[in-house]
Amino acid sequence: MKKTLITTLILATIASTLWTLRDSRTAQALPQCPDTPPIVIDPGHGGIDGGTNVPGMLEKEVVLDIALRTKKYLDRYKVPVVLTRDTDTALGGNWDSGHLRRDLNQRIRIANHCRAGLMLSLHVNHTRNASERGMMIFYQPSRTGRDAAYLFDDILRRWPLHSRPEQPHPRKDFAVLKTKAPALLVELGFISNDQDRQLLADNAYRERLAQALSSGSAAIYQKWLKHGSP
Repeated sequence: MKKTLITTLILATIASTLWTLRDSRTAQALPQCPDTPPIVIDPGHGGIDGGTNVPGMLEKEVVLDIALRTKKYLDRYKVPVVLTRDTDTALGGNWDSGHLRRDLNQRIRIANHCRAGLMLSLHVNHTRNASERGMMIFYQPSRTGRDAAYLFDDILRRWPLHSRPEQPHPRKDFAVLKTKAPALLVELGFISNDQDRQLLADNAYRERLAQALSSGSAAIYQKWLKHGSP
């Protein structure tokens, strides 16, 4: 019995090691991290995964552009920032049955590897109801996650960029919110809605979004810098 148990444990260890090596061959390398825990901005999708789309607009391109603009402002504020991707890259590597799992795991790995102060994942929404529009904020169900979500909600309403009546939503099932750091997922608008789509295609609006997102990130960073890490 004891010999069988030992054999089983050895086989499980070998299988786990092989799976890790397989992921390392197909997923992207981890980025260099700043000395201070950064804001990790996560533009969703990328590469062969375009995300949601309509003719002439891909989610992966919209969120990458806004993420790069947001980083530009955070750099000005001297807030350390890391992007999970800064090009049109597939974080899950090759397109196969394990791509989505590797993609999501890589985003979490980057945030944890860099000891993120905040994980900010950017996405664009889509629904069959073409009248549905506006921004939505989801957060890791923790005290610091909730605090960050409500701070962002307040800033986005003040600009004003956000007018939906509901408050931020806690979600346990979103993979990118399962980081060690407090995490937010912001849906920047509905690509399926004519008004939101026109806004998301507009460079001036994207710039305002980036300014608001960077203001929220900088406010959180300064708060935690003053009172200690979350």
